[in-house]
Amino acid sequence: MPRRLKGQSVIVTHSLLVLFATIFLIIIVTTLNSIREDYRDFTLNLTVKDICSVVKASIEELRTPIPAELEVNTEQSMGSVTLDLPQKIGGTKYRIRFENEMIVIKTESGFSYTCYTSVNSTLSGRSAGGRTKIYWMYGNGTNKILIGNP
Repeated sequence: MPRRLKGQSVIVTHSLLVLFATIFLIIIVTTLNSIREDYRDFTLNLTVKDICSVVKASIEELRTPIPAELEVNTEQSMGSVTLDLPQKIGGTKYRIRFENEMIVIKTESGFSYTCYTSVNSTLSGRSAGGRTKIYWMYGNGTNKILIGNP
């Protein structure tokens, strides 16, 4: 009889060992996934802010004061800047959109970031990242800043 109890004790011990190992493995996988998601969100936030700063600085550098004696009746290009932006942010595709005085960056994962410019111009257009061109158009007393993929 003691041998049967000893045999049952080994089966119970192995079963408990497998149970605890499974629980420990689930805890490790859950923790690593949480850390990965937190890191992705942190990286996404920083990269979006950097892209917004680069685009904003490019607009402000491109947009120079217009001489008072300049009269342009038709809309003309006053200059352009080409940027090489990343194709993806945090592993997801994104779009940059100009609206009035705002630069809006949205990712496919639903993250959105908005920054504002200090230039007195109408901003419009959109880009999907990668090689991006920003144009400054002037004519009939109006300033337009356009963004797009060439």
